[in-house]
Amino acid sequence: MTDGNIILFILCVALGGLGTRATRALGLRIGFVRLPDSHLSTSTTTAVSYLGGVGMFLGVAGGLAGAWFLREYTVIPAGENPFAAMDARVFWGFLGGGVLFLLLGVVNDKFTVSTDMKFGGQLLFAAGAAALGVRCAFTGFLWIDGAISAMWILVLINAFNLTDVCDGLVTGISVLIFVALMILTGINPLCLAVLGASLGVLWFHKPRATVLLGDGGGYFLGFLVAAITLLLGQGRPIWPWAAQVLLICGIVLFELTLLVLVRVKKGLVWCQTSPDHFSLRLQAAGLSSWETDVIAWIITAVLCSLALVMHAFALPGQIALPAAGALGLFAFGLYILRWDVPTKSKPENA
Repeated sequence: MTDGNIILFILCVALGGLGTRATRALGLRIGFVRLPDSHLSTSTTTAVSYLGGVGMFLGVAGGLAGAWFLREYTVIPAGENPFAAMDARVFWGFLGGGVLFLLLGVVNDKFTVSTDMKFGGQLLFAAGAAALGVRCAFTGFLWIDGAISAMWILVLINAFNLTDVCDGLVTGISVLIFVALMILTGINPLCLAVLGASLGVLWFHKPRATVLLGDGGGYFLGFLVAAITLLLGQGRPIWPWAAQVLLICGIVLFELTLLVLVRVKKGLVWCQTSPDHFSLRLQAAGLSSWETDVIAWIITAVLCSLALVMHAFALPGQIALPAAGALGLFAFGLYILRWDVPTKSKPENA
């Protein structure tokens, strides 16, 4: 790691932590809190600030801004720097998309907007980001590539948001995801910034959490992962990159798939609140929040390891590794379905 990368990482860890501490205090001061809720439980027993996503944003944006002002010290090889090939439109698509998804989530946290408005906003912002260049050349046809990229953004923002029902879970997952992406692609400022900010936020978000990410944090983190994987995929062969990304994001995609299937089977709308999350099922089996986090982080680490070794295999092996990961998640899903939590549904997006 160059001196510039070290400076960027330290900035993002520090600003993520300080920003989260500040937004925690702000949330408590203005009453932007979540009360203890046995339905979508965290390990907290008191009102907790709901502005952790804003702290995450301050860590990422503040760190990148600081690196910009100290750019004479941030000597990052052009081949490892997504900004080197990022024109103004793509930059604003990345920055604007992150800010808009954060704001949409924060507004929903505060006012609980209607489902149509929420998903309409998601679709609009995802399509806008893809149109501005936050996309990958899957087929070579601009409109098809834009549609696939927008769909990937929509999938990940909801997958991350739905996974965030256990203290520290998604922030720890994001740390592992960006470590894996940097091993695959080389150190770059986008991955390093989110990795650092996630570590800063994790200090306050770990069990017993003193701040929650909320929908704002879930949407923002999901967009960052989606956008960065699309940008890092530019110029790379779709195979095995797509399979590697699916493995790296496997645990949140598993959560989304599990919830959709179980809720539809129960006759619920897929986005309607129910305690069918894998983390809540593990806690129903008697595990603590920390134990639940560790299991999810181990699964993520295993899936990331499969993605990292794919290049060492010929095509049959490259197909077998994602298949093994999917089979493992399927077996995990069958296992946790042994435990259920009584449903007390209400119209939220968890």
